[in-house]
Amino acid sequence: MKRLFRKWKWTEYVESALLIVLGILVICFNSSVNLYNAIGYMVATYILINAILFIVSSIIFSVPLLSSDFFIGLGLLIISIGLYIRPLALVQVIPLVIGVGLIGYGLILLTVGLKTFILLGSGTKQILQIVFGIIAVALGSVVIAVHYGTSNNVVAVLFVLLGIILLLAGIGQLVFVLYVSNHAKKFTKFEEEKNDKIVEEYKDK
Repeated sequence: MKRLFRKWKWTEYVESALLIVLGILVICFNSSVNLYNAIGYMVATYILINAILFIVSSIIFSVPLLSSDFFIGLGLLIISIGLYIRPLALVQVIPLVIGVGLIGYGLILLTVGLKTFILLGSGTKQILQIVFGIIAVALGSVVIAVHYGTSNNVVAVLFVLLGIILLLAGIGQLVFVLYVSNHAKKFTKFEEEKNDKIVEEYKDK
């Protein structure tokens, strides 16, 4: 048990350290073209591996050659080749994806909030859904408009936010591991003292 806990603890330490270092690097090099290219190549490699797995598995395990897995793998292969040719395309499309995602999520919140408001009347939950829905739609529209309508580098700002999230995630994970380790030490000490007390009482008898 102690060995498993020690293994978990040091694994969490390494992961938190990597998150912190990665967050700092992303914040420091948020507008670096080399960083954007590296991200594009890493994602392209990941997609390529999955494409190969889909195609190989469809050939080995499927009777018809033109199965759904084969077409999925072929599509992933085309995407990965495109990213290898233009790695910056992935980073350049991030604001569009985030903007569309925010607008879609905001519309869902608005729809649910208005529907429940009409059916059940006013309530705190319904009002919050409507307000957050409007904010999400507005924020998504601003992200798309600023990225494609001005010369501002929205990608750099998004990478700074990503770096902050990674940094906070690493710090939070580190604090959690330290908290658990501290309480584990206290519990172990308590159990040892309890066992020693039982042994002493048994000896006295």
